[in-house]
Amino acid sequence: MPTKAITRAQITDFATHETVSTGDAAARAFACFDRGSHLDEVVTHLVLPADTVEHLWRTWARLRGLVPLSPEAARVLREILYCNRPLTSGSDLVAALQRFADRPIRLCTRCKSASPEYCSACPTREALKAARRSKKG
Repeated sequence: MPTKAITRAQITDFATHETVSTGDAAARAFACFDRGSHLDEVVTHLVLPADTVEHLWRTWARLRGLVPLSPEAARVLREILYCNRPLTSGSDLVAALQRFADRPIRLCTRCKSASPEYCSACPTREALKAARRSKKG
């Protein structure tokens, strides 16, 4: 929920010392987001509380159909997709998914029945063998 600063009828723009409406403040923030400004830059440029800017950014992202990702989530996605390129937009993610889907399929060198990354038969077989050996010993 935004702070009281954005819910008041008027906001003072300290850069120009003029009073702007909440709609104008939101429009200015959206314009900054469209230019790729980071949240902290918008806070300092528009002199708005951080939680207000974050609320506006989430609204901006939702209205544009964007799914915000934390840096950690983007890193995990890149690892899962074997992607060495940054995922900065939805089109980057779609391209990484396409490259992942189009990659040549490799089979497990042991059982030849599944991809080595997802082969569950071989580790299960090895665990069963190890269990049998430990019972014998």
